[in-house]
Amino acid sequence: PLPRSRRSRHMNDHSPIGSTEPQRWPGRERRRWPREPAAPGRVIGWARARPVATRVLYRLTAGVWYPVRDRNPEALRPEPLEGYVWVEVYDRLEHVWLEHVEVRLGAENPTA
Repeated sequence: PLPRSRRSRHMNDHSPIGSTEPQRWPGRERRRWPREPAAPGRVIGWARARPVATRVLYRLTAGVWYPVRDRNPEALRPEPLEGYVWVEVYDRLEHVWLEHVEVRLGAENPTA
């Protein structure tokens, strides 16, 4: 044991052992209030990756048009930062730099 002068005043050599059973880990999604699913942002346009940028954006295929959303309700900042857009790639929203994609605003798919 540490000398009395070095011990914290809260340390006790004779602490009682807890009589309750240890609590199980509740899991990752345990919350005090249930999280309601957020409404997805609306489609404001379409984007496709530039051929040069596919090395950086490995999830995007060059020449394929992806929907652009106005916001991502599950992000800390739902609105995109200046110079970025929210692109929906395989049911997931990606925050993509505008220099990497070609964007066409409008709700109609350019391939149709």
